[in-house]
Amino acid sequence: MNPFEEKIVAIMTEHFKPTMLELEQHDEFRIHGFIASAKFENQEHLVRQKQIWKVLRKNSTKAEQKKILGFLAYTPAEYEAYNEPISTSA
Repeated sequence: MNPFEEKIVAIMTEHFKPTMLELEQHDEFRIHGFIASAKFENQEHLVRQKQIWKVLRKNSTKAEQKKILGFLAYTPAEYEAYNEPISTSA
């Protein structure tokens, strides 16, 4: 993990206390991420995005923000449900 990614992980961890946080390299310049946090309970996706970007704008530079494509934000229960194995039995 490079210093920029470490900074983003630290910011997201401090503010959202995630149960899951992953960053993926999109290309050589940009990242995107996945986060699950109880702080997203009972919130619409747009509200979650606004919270994430408010934190990122406050704690990172404009140049750093341009390197972040976005985050998919889940509650812990949503993340578990989306990641359950798909049954292939007939």
